[in-house]
Amino acid sequence: MSASTITVRLSDETKEKLEAIAKSLDRSRSYLIQNAVEDLIAQYEWQLQEIEAGIKDADKGKFIEHADLLKHWRQKA
Repeated sequence: MSASTITVRLSDETKEKLEAIAKSLDRSRSYLIQNAVEDLIAQYEWQLQEIEAGIKDADKGKFIEHADLLKHWRQKA
């Protein structure tokens, strides 16, 4: 896998927390940042896919009216 270098500005407090976690896990800061960015990207990709799927369903008329949704939700409680 090819890698690129980027620069990120962190507050001193965040940097200190990152260093402490990296030390306690015997990992590098770069390792933790790489994992965090990968997790964040996966989360955003999933969210965007779900939004797009929801829009497609709504465009096809596949949706629940707000009042019906509330009624269904309240019945679960």
